[in-house]
Amino acid sequence: MIEFEKLEKRREERAIKKRKHDEEMELLARERARAEYDQWEQKLEEFHSKQAKYRTNIIESHEENMNIDSLSPLYNECSDFGVRKPKHINRVHTGYNWNGYNRIHYDKEHPPPNMVTGYKFDVFYPDLIDGDKPPSYTIEKDGDGVETCIIRFHGGPPYQDIAFKIVNNEWELSRKKGFKCVFEQGVLRLYFNFKSLRYRR
Repeated sequence: MIEFEKLEKRREERAIKKRKHDEEMELLARERARAEYDQWEQKLEEFHSKQAKYRTNIIESHEENMNIDSLSPLYNECSDFGVRKPKHINRVHTGYNWNGYNRIHYDKEHPPPNMVTGYKFDVFYPDLIDGDKPPSYTIEKDGDGVETCIIRFHGGPPYQDIAFKIVNNEWELSRKKGFKCVFEQGVLRLYFNFKSLRYRR
């Protein structure tokens, strides 16, 4: 009985030590988490402060240049305030158009000429001054040419417009056919495929 009581007492002592150790470790973990949160909150506050200062500089520069007719010259005048081209990722989709003519004159071993079937554009606007107005795109003529056209992306300050020459074909505007035009998390995503050309005799 004495030995049993001693054993039980040692178990209780070990349980008490373990409980104290666990409480100390939990306290340290909470303090570490609080310190990391305070550090993160400080960095976030610094970021917001820099962003507010940056926006103020852009607005002041705009007010100083109110005699300018359009924003395009303003972009060049305000290069000191971080005006820049947006980063972008472009992908060109190519393939074969198996229309009636090509099915007659070509086969899988001797396919028809490879052609552009669509495009994917990802244009990044993480620091828009006017976050309520989403970026947009327009299609313009490519001089006197009819085979190609110009697609222009407009995001607004502090970003310049960017433009690309693309094939001038009719788009598939159905989501099932791959069309997508959304602005989410600072990225304008424009994906589209061309309609298949039908062979006419």
